[in-house]
Amino acid sequence: PVLSGAWVGEYSGELLTMKEVQSRYWNKRKRTKSDRRWIKSRSRRNQGTSGDYLFDMGDELFIDGEDADVSTWCRFMNHASETTNACNVETRSTREIWDGEKIVPPRLWFV
Repeated sequence: PVLSGAWVGEYSGELLTMKEVQSRYWNKRKRTKSDRRWIKSRSRRNQGTSGDYLFDMGDELFIDGEDADVSTWCRFMNHASETTNACNVETRSTREIWDGEKIVPPRLWFV
């Protein structure tokens, strides 16, 4: 058992826009040259392209935890039944922010 509110880990991966998700995973947009390179890279490295590890951060941004080369074990945390929208754990997140020098991408933690 994990105590309520205990930090479990950070969900990490490639940050994708809605347009990238629609073309790379959902086949709802025409794929660009960049999308085709991305898919080829995933295939060459035996990484999946199922879209099963997308975490919707809102504002048309997603964290893609499917690529094991850039994600963490936390991609396996949210495996609630497909019949529910509930998460198995709670989440905490930050929004994209300016730290005075650069834009820091959003982050997501499981607690």
